[in-house]
Amino acid sequence: MLGRVRLLASGAFAGFGLAKASSILSDKLDDDPDFLQNIFSSFKPQTGKPQTGDTSSSDAAKPPPPRKNVAVIKMTGQISAPTPSPLGGTSSINLDRYNTQLTSAFRSPTTAAVAIEMNSPGGSPVQSALLYNRLRALKAQHPQVQLLVYCTDVCASGGYYIAAAADEIHVLPSSIVGSIGVVSPSIGVSELLRKNGIEDRTLTAGSSKAGDSPLVPSSPIAVAKKRALLEELHDDFKGAVTAARGDKLKHADAAALARRCGDRKSRKERASALFDGSVYAGRTAVSLGLADGLYEELGSALKQKFGDDVKVRELKSKAGLLEKLQAMQEANAEASAAALWREAKLAMSNGTALGGPGSLV
Repeated sequence: MLGRVRLLASGAFAGFGLAKASSILSDKLDDDPDFLQNIFSSFKPQTGKPQTGDTSSSDAAKPPPPRKNVAVIKMTGQISAPTPSPLGGTSSINLDRYNTQLTSAFRSPTTAAVAIEMNSPGGSPVQSALLYNRLRALKAQHPQVQLLVYCTDVCASGGYYIAAAADEIHVLPSSIVGSIGVVSPSIGVSELLRKNGIEDRTLTAGSSKAGDSPLVPSSPIAVAKKRALLEELHDDFKGAVTAARGDKLKHADAAALARRCGDRKSRKERASALFDGSVYAGRTAVSLGLADGLYEELGSALKQKFGDDVKVRELKSKAGLLEKLQAMQEANAEASAAALWREAKLAMSNGTALGGPGSLV
């Protein structure tokens, strides 16, 4: 009896070890699809007579694996700080969610390029800056890896902030691009409250703690302080885009376009016309230097750039419980549909053979 228990226990531990090893191997293959090939090639038998002396020179002379993979990372949704909930956010972009995928993609010895598929209207200035800075740092550490951004529906505000870190930005003709500005929406309801007999009793310790509160009449001082804050955030945004895009930006052309729409800018404003918060469709974005080119479909665009033999692999971002449940639901739905189709095919084949309902006999 004791021997049987030991056998079962050893089998359980072995199963756990195999599952753990399988998980590690799966993660490794996500980082480098040629991992197994590179491992097994190192065990090839040596031919000829063994060389005497130091062999490190021959190892150093061994060429690195060819860079033939493009890692695709999809960033979709609002840019916001990571949630502390284990449920996760189904449509948020932040550094915590994408850092692992970005780091492993750049570090893989077979990665030729990292392609970000961007679809975001913007959001948190902090998370936008964190992702921009991280991408610039990874690019500096791995200059041989190209960083590309392919915009879909929207690449605006914080979404464009992140995209600006790329070597190249490609857009669809109907993509909405730009919005290099900062906004703080607000309304004032103090008069509405007064007419309805509602009194604001907010207490603060610090004269500016309530800021530009919508519950009280607008204060010129509070408005001036908020405007200074927005200008500082805007300066950071403008500096990042200028550092990344440089001479590609055509502010004079943007000023001329604005003038045709009735927006006559001053000489100072014309020097930074692309930073007034305007958005542009894809073709105009390319002509103004906000983007580098147009594309039609991501897969064909990557083949055109890297050749037909390019290996494109999508790296999934960190998933919370909600994302995992959604993936399980989709997998179950696909499996159920496949099972129903198999049953239908079997029923049709049986009916035809036996001359049953639906038979052609």
